[in-house]
Amino acid sequence: MRKVSRVFAAVVLAVGVAVLSSVSASAEAKMHRGESGCFTYSYKQGGVQMNTTVYYHNKCKGSATITIVPQKSGLICSPEKIRVKGGDYGDYTMWCDSVRRVEGTWS
Repeated sequence: MRKVSRVFAAVVLAVGVAVLSSVSASAEAKMHRGESGCFTYSYKQGGVQMNTTVYYHNKCKGSATITIVPQKSGLICSPEKIRVKGGDYGDYTMWCDSVRRVEGTWS
């Protein structure tokens, strides 16, 4: 009986470790990082709440524009253009949808 409970405990432990590692791997896979024009950016899709925050940094000395494009453009949700001074950081939360892409310009 002890041998059976030890084997059962080992199996439960192995399954638990496998589930936790797959959950953390899927969470890491949702982070998007990139570079476009003067900008570096990162965001993680919002999921159930349907909001996504994009963090950005203008690496150029002059002002430049970053455009955040939603998955579905329409009356409620449209691309957002943000003018950012050279060297500045910022963030923008898209409340209506997830992000399709981020486009930056050169200054």
